[in-house]
Amino acid sequence: MVSQKEIHVLRLRKEEYDRNPTIPEFICSIHSGISAILNAWCCTDMESFGEALAHTVMLIMDMSECLQIDLEQAIEKRHLINQGRPYRDEDNGGM
Repeated sequence: MVSQKEIHVLRLRKEEYDRNPTIPEFICSIHSGISAILNAWCCTDMESFGEALAHTVMLIMDMSECLQIDLEQAIEKRHLINQGRPYRDEDNGGM
């Protein structure tokens, strides 16, 4: 898998921005990506769905690198928390 550092370096090299975006700018880009995912799903275009999903994840990885957050470590930590949670069914708010 491509690292968040590789994604960030490529975006800088391709001059997608001349400075690190602000948090609101990143969030707006991620929101736009989420909208593209939903649009592809509504159009039942699974190829575009996968591409939009990947693009959005890459935006999140880029933001993590800019903020010096080790996303892989954060995901592993969160996964451990989720593993320790009790099962919740639909009657008590589970999905």
